[in-house]
Amino acid sequence: VLEFNSYSFKKLLVFDKFVCDVLRHRDHSAKLERLTFNRSGSCSAKILNSVFDYAFSLGVEQLSVNLQQSRNKTWPVFPVIASFESLKSLTLESQSHMICPYLGPISRSFKSLTTMHLQHALIKDPDPFSGFPMLESLTLEDCHLCMESEKTLRIHALRLTDLTISSLWNISCCEVT
Repeated sequence: VLEFNSYSFKKLLVFDKFVCDVLRHRDHSAKLERLTFNRSGSCSAKILNSVFDYAFSLGVEQLSVNLQQSRNKTWPVFPVIASFESLKSLTLESQSHMICPYLGPISRSFKSLTTMHLQHALIKDPDPFSGFPMLESLTLEDCHLCMESEKTLRIHALRLTDLTISSLWNISCCEVT
């Protein structure tokens, strides 16, 4: 388990340097099951990419990221050919709305994901969860559907047994199957 928390740092640049140094010098052969990254202030894409790259390259099973905001207002983007088969739990929380590129067609890369928690996610696909074949638990808090012509959020997940929805924006209907 590796947890990073900026709240005990007086300067965020010092925290970012600390995180990069730990990721660069940590023994990559040691198994890492869970990575947690909590950061206040405005987070750069560079530090976010470093954390996500590290987590996925080591086959982390649980990734939890909590931000105040990201400067480019998006979670890191990964190639469609990438595969994140080890990831079972993904929590992405932000205090401001951020684009979530993991939903839709790329979600097929997350073959083992059973638990997802999204807070303030901007969803750009009307059927964003159908590509998660093992998804059992889904929490959506203050999420926003970003499509002018489509106001229905479709949640198609065959194994889904736990669904929590709180304040969905720009959605007139939610279809669950």
